Amino acid sequence: MPGPDRAQFQTHVRDLSQLLDTITPDVIAKADPAAATMRAYLASLVDERRRAPREDLISALVAAEDEGDQLDEDELITMAALLFAAGFETTTNLLANG
Repeated sequence: MPGPDRAQFQTHVRDLSQLLDTITPDVIAKADPAAATMRAYLASLVDERRRAPREDLISALVAAEDEGDQLDEDELITMAALLFAAGFETTTNLLANG
């Protein structure tokens, strides 16, 4: 994810990661729009990288091929969201707990 865009997703990642602790109607009410916002952003980023690849992970995922198979659109977006959220949330918690 481009550096200038990362900060806007801090709240969304936190809202999504709450689902890992407790599932309540309030948590779901925050997580659903956060997921939709992240998916929409990542879908546009994937489309952009298909048109103009760069030296980044999204471009590598778009180009990845295993025995002729490639990730479909949903798989690409899900993988990108997982990698971003896991890297962000893990690092934040590790630093906070350190």
